[in-house]
Amino acid sequence: MSNRLWLLALLAAGCGNVPPSRPIVSGPDKGRPNDTLVFTLFSVDRDGDTISYYCEWSAGMDSGWTGWTKEGEELAVRAWFADSGRYWLRVKARDTKHETGWTDTTWVSIRDYGPLVPPVPAGPDTTVVGAVVSFLSSAVHPLGEAVALQFRWNDSLEAWTGFNASGATVVVKHAFPAGGVWEVRCRASDRGGRLSDWSGPKTVVVIDSFGRPR
Repeated sequence: MSNRLWLLALLAAGCGNVPPSRPIVSGPDKGRPNDTLVFTLFSVDRDGDTISYYCEWSAGMDSGWTGWTKEGEELAVRAWFADSGRYWLRVKARDTKHETGWTDTTWVSIRDYGPLVPPVPAGPDTTVVGAVVSFLSSAVHPLGEAVALQFRWNDSLEAWTGFNASGATVVVKHAFPAGGVWEVRCRASDRGGRLSDWSGPKTVVVIDSFGRPR
């Protein structure tokens, strides 16, 4: 092939239609059984062609090719899983002439998530009977849901706090009714009533009016 013909062939190949970009997948990495999970798909096409997506799940589900979407616009797809486990999603895109390869797998963990165990409450190491002192803790919810805390003074339970944002610091005030060595713990609940285990203990020495723990 002459140099001229080779150059023309190269230019023709460079000017031809090209596939869209490999999709970008965004969405949650965890959820509960039967929750509706929303994932967004995004791809661009250098030729301005409309784009269709194909989603495949490890659970044996697939979307088939979606309807056509303008290139550069996000497309939301929904999925749900009846059973706990780890599932993956992979996606490919096409225009009217070409399709991409598969994306890397996006993993999703499904189980009945509740709040994590709170850290040991923070507060004074020593106080006196009847003095009002503050203790604080927090709890994180894996799904970012609001949580309430309940504190325990040895075997005596405090009322539940109101619901606060996941990870927010909660402060409660308490006056110990008797001297001695007390253990302060807390636990968390979400609005669905899912409870964490109790935290580790914060040990507090409570001094009576005679200057000693009973």
